Amino acid sequence: MMRGIASIRSTDGPGQKATVLAASLGGVVPLSAGTLMWAGGTLFHHDGLRNLGSESTQAVLLSGVLTIGIKGIVGRMRPNASPDDPDVYRPGRGFVNASSASFPSGHTSAAFAMATVLSRELSARFPRERWLIRGALYGAAGSVGLARMYQNAHWPSDVVTGAALGTLSGMQVLSWNRGPR
Repeated sequence: MMRGIASIRSTDGPGQKATVLAASLGGVVPLSAGTLMWAGGTLFHHDGLRNLGSESTQAVLLSGVLTIGIKGIVGRMRPNASPDDPDVYRPGRGFVNASSASFPSGHTSAAFAMATVLSRELSARFPRERWLIRGALYGAAGSVGLARMYQNAHWPSDVVTGAALGTLSGMQVLSWNRGPR
């Protein structure tokens, strides 16, 4: 899969521009969006928006803490640092060396944490549109993982694990705050 992605990769084409945009959806965007929703809900006395922002932020932070811990301990080399071998690990080095912090994908875990909270809440508010809502949110989150592979920053297993970690983080925060549904 990585060779297929590498064969279509370019440094200045529309694919590169699209992947920069998609990858940003997993960078600071989820944390910023959650914080802004919380602030807006607080400022305008909108409990639903405040709670959604709070839960989104909690999910992104939980996934981030778990991701950083796993990255640091595992120390998996990124594809751009070890292009021919996905099985190069430097345990403990992920805390101090970004090229040893591939597993799991933090951008992907943040995007899926946010998507999980938003999809659960918005699907409850708009049940007839739930498939469209879920498809759009999880599709956007998935594009983050694809973009990170396209940018040669992650192996496919990094992305899959990041997606699972983010989804579980979102579900856990919802369970803590509301109980299981």
